Amino acid sequence: MQGQMSSSVLHNFAWNELKKPPDSMHSVLVTLLAFGPDRSPTLIGTGFIVGAYGNRALVFSAAHNLHEGVKKVQEPNPLHHLSALREFLPGFDEIALDQKVLRGIYVANGRVEVCVIHGVLWNTATDIALMLLAPQDIANETVFRTHLQLEDYSPRIGDEVCMLGYADMTVDECVKDDRFEMFTAKSRLILRAGRIKGVHSEGHILCRGPCVETTIPVFGGMSGGPVFRIPKTERGEIALKPFALISHDPDESSKEKNDRSLEGSSVAALLPITSVKKTLDGQQVQLKLSNVKSIRNEEVAKEPAAAYKLRELQVRWNPISR
Repeated sequence: MQGQMSSSVLHNFAWNELKKPPDSMHSVLVTLLAFGPDRSPTLIGTGFIVGAYGNRALVFSAAHNLHEGVKKVQEPNPLHHLSALREFLPGFDEIALDQKVLRGIYVANGRVEVCVIHGVLWNTATDIALMLLAPQDIANETVFRTHLQLEDYSPRIGDEVCMLGYADMTVDECVKDDRFEMFTAKSRLILRAGRIKGVHSEGHILCRGPCVETTIPVFGGMSGGPVFRIPKTERGEIALKPFALISHDPDESSKEKNDRSLEGSSVAALLPITSVKKTLDGQQVQLKLSNVKSIRNEEVAKEPAAAYKLRELQVRWNPISR
């Protein structure tokens, strides 16, 4: 997949933003959707597809989208004090994956698919999560057709990179009855470019694994989105080959995050890629995920066919533009 942002887009700014990213970029992204105990929906963060197999998709996202974002929605009134360390809280990271409480919204070719999450692997320290998604109709093998190829890249200070993700996430117009549920999800697709200003092999701020710090300010909801470098090409195009994902931004001021003269401080977690080999139909990638927490969707594991008949859910998706 390619975009049209050239390597000269910074124009002496600390960072820059593509005014209208191509609609095709939606086809490689996923939005995490969680439901509270009262069935109230909340959009959590971004993920990106690295393996598309028709009725299955492998998706990277930030681990804190799950053990913090989803957990907070599923358990809004925890019994423990907010300052308690997770090491002393058995089951602190446990979340439910069944389709009544967690989904993934996928938009491609004008179609909105509310995906079922079959399983998740995540590492809290490195802020890396890998998920397996499937469509509501498991027999439909035409849903996932596009994915991003990965890049085994050693980041350097000064290199130009891009970050892609969803921001301004909101949910409204909810309609519910015993058998049917519908609501409108809104978000804004953001593609920003900047430079690497720090490489941290032992972690930085909230990411305790290999990561980089960039000049690009990001917003809540973009966590888990892909990060890729901008190689110089003759046609001024870039191939979206992620080497990292958006972890967090320690700066809270939204106003300053739109001032291109001010450097941001976002942190991107490096993907655990050990090797990348080209093949006739794409690439073969080896990943090393250590000390992972593994969760699977129990309702799918017990009875795959019946798992998709619990409740009809329809989401109308409304992209926000500036």
